[in-house]
Amino acid sequence: MKSQKILLVLITSLLAGFVSHAYAFSPVTYADYWTNAHACRLPWHGNYYHLRWSRPVSLVVPPTANMYTQYNWGVSTNEMRPIYHQYGQPYPGDRQIDPSVMRAPPYWPSSTRQNGVYYIRAPW
Repeated sequence: MKSQKILLVLITSLLAGFVSHAYAFSPVTYADYWTNAHACRLPWHGNYYHLRWSRPVSLVVPPTANMYTQYNWGVSTNEMRPIYHQYGQPYPGDRQIDPSVMRAPPYWPSSTRQNGVYYIRAPW
């Protein structure tokens, strides 16, 4: 009887160890898959460049951030939007920026999206 209890405790502790190890290295979630699928099809920047640098600027946020608030001037038009892209090596740089598509920020922007600063999650 005592050996059965010891065996039961041993098996339970091994199973608990395997379960905790499986959760520590959890597989890719649906949200990660969805984010990666969108990031492969969309550019990391929008249609506006930053006025000072004459190109879009990436603002690196913590890797746990997955949403940002886009403020618009108007009646309750603020939005929560997902952050699709994650900073990685090699940096995409100027190769993916088509200058014919880029526009200067307007004199009176109606959204924070028109400032030329775009969020990218950090890699670590």
